[in-house]
Amino acid sequence: MADCEPACLHWLNRLFNELDKQLPTAEFNRLKALLVPKQLSRQECEGVKCSYDLFDLLVQKECVNETKLDLLLELFVNIDRYDLKEKVQKFPKESDGVYMSVKRSQDYTKCKEMLKFHYEKEVSKLEPLPWYEGGFQIPQLEVYTKIELAKRTSRGIVSLGADFREAFTGTNVTRVLVEGDPGIGKSTFCRKLALDWAMGSEAMLEIGRASCRERV
Repeated sequence: MADCEPACLHWLNRLFNELDKQLPTAEFNRLKALLVPKQLSRQECEGVKCSYDLFDLLVQKECVNETKLDLLLELFVNIDRYDLKEKVQKFPKESDGVYMSVKRSQDYTKCKEMLKFHYEKEVSKLEPLPWYEGGFQIPQLEVYTKIELAKRTSRGIVSLGADFREAFTGTNVTRVLVEGDPGIGKSTFCRKLALDWAMGSEAMLEIGRASCRERV
């Protein structure tokens, strides 16, 4: 897992990510209400579904940039989040890249690197005891087991003895439905696929090559 952000991820992106994690829905809605109609139209605000996108939109509208943060500070004061105001003021401003608005950027490579970084950071660990307040986590790669295809029959679950990748590489495969009983590992499986892709595993590269061949 990466220990630091890729160069393309500017400190503003990192700041917005941190703020997004600490703003509950109610406060996010209060921020939107404060911005109408002076900075944003009601229609623009209705189209924004998370605080990161809201801050990103303010950058696009040239209301906020790396040297122009007064609006953010004022917003957090108005919703009594002085802790977030302080975070903005003290957040490290090392410029290790260029701020990238995902909505405007046409640079596929940068988007892909940002997505990989997000997956490596957010998906690489599992919480086997989600009710445990201490946040007990274990590295996913250390505990995940090999998956093989199986089918449900009148006699129960029968292994097909095939690697799961075959489900993604058949003729005209565009979607794969993952189903199973609660707690069997559906979400964990999907998280593992995302992590494998982010880390460039050979298994996911094979799936990608097969997918490309089907579409050429």
